[in-house]
Amino acid sequence: MLNASKKIGGIPLSPSKVQRLNDFLHCSNSYDANVQGRLFTWKKFIRGQLVYEKLDRVLFRNDCLQLFPNYIVMNGPFTCSDHAYVFLNTKPSHAPRRGTTFKYQHSRVHYQDTHFIIKRNWKTFIPGTPMYRVAQKLKKIKLDLKTWSKRTFGNFRHKLERNEAKLLEVEHKLMLQPHNARLNNWHYRLIKQREKMHLFNQKYWGKLGRKEWLVNGDRHSRYFYQTVKARESHSKIIKIKDASGIWLEDDPRIQQLFIHDFTSRFKSSHTTATCFDIDLPSVVSEEDNFLLLRPVQDQEINEAIFQMDKFKAPGPYGFGTAFFQDHWPLIAPDVCQAIKSFFQDGKLLKQFNHTLIALIPKVENPSTTAQFRPISLCK
Repeated sequence: MLNASKKIGGIPLSPSKVQRLNDFLHCSNSYDANVQGRLFTWKKFIRGQLVYEKLDRVLFRNDCLQLFPNYIVMNGPFTCSDHAYVFLNTKPSHAPRRGTTFKYQHSRVHYQDTHFIIKRNWKTFIPGTPMYRVAQKLKKIKLDLKTWSKRTFGNFRHKLERNEAKLLEVEHKLMLQPHNARLNNWHYRLIKQREKMHLFNQKYWGKLGRKEWLVNGDRHSRYFYQTVKARESHSKIIKIKDASGIWLEDDPRIQQLFIHDFTSRFKSSHTTATCFDIDLPSVVSEEDNFLLLRPVQDQEINEAIFQMDKFKAPGPYGFGTAFFQDHWPLIAPDVCQAIKSFFQDGKLLKQFNHTLIALIPKVENPSTTAQFRPISLCK
């Protein structure tokens, strides 16, 4: 403890305990980081008395502070543990949040409203080609599901923050009245409410195979949300070198450099087709050729749909395999007709031909666009 104000309740701190940490900070040229919000990180009932202490802390050296002058330290709420987590953000971002993209969630299949929305929109008559009709129906379903999901589940992060604010308020009152039955009951109910929200969120994340480590790991506090986001920071391109050897650091110029280099690199330089008169041996039998040219069957499409993993990430339009497997009896006729029309006409709408491109580094610390391998995440 640095001083007596870092503890409430229990046996008063002895001068030796206070001096010990102060001596360590002085010898290591460090200091205790400022904390925003909740002060105490540990609490426990000892001999019928509630004790609060600041046991967990972030220590900074002077040279470290020069690297992260805008740091933020926040102590989390008390839940199922005696200790609260300590969250350190060395580079807080105040940029406005972008809107989230739509993704069909398999967990929504348990709600009757979801089936009603999909059935109502899918039964709508839309003129046009089979593929165009499927695209327009998916678009209508997406808009209605987004509205319903926002109205039904609301802003999960906002609900957690409100719960955390209430917990902080009740804890402050408990420090003054630790044996108040009403406050202790209120505190217990708030913790249970928080646990239910985490369990709901755990069910959502747990349905995704690529998030399995979250299900078997710790609860989804703000700290663990940040660890999920930390994976994105590892793949973030901070700066890149252009053809002249000049480092580019602003995002628009980096984006334009990648577009220009990849467009020129993967663009064909041939303007006319070259014909080669080569006498190749026939290795495909007439029977195999007949099977290859035979129109695709509904059964083949059905088997292909259900061989795919429903928990894989969806494409840019937001409907992954889970949507088609969950509602296949309803949508099968239209989807099969659209797929067969592609094999007959050879035409594919842009809505279904769009894909996401991920840049995979070829080396440890890439510095040019040529050191990235573009991978299309086709669905």
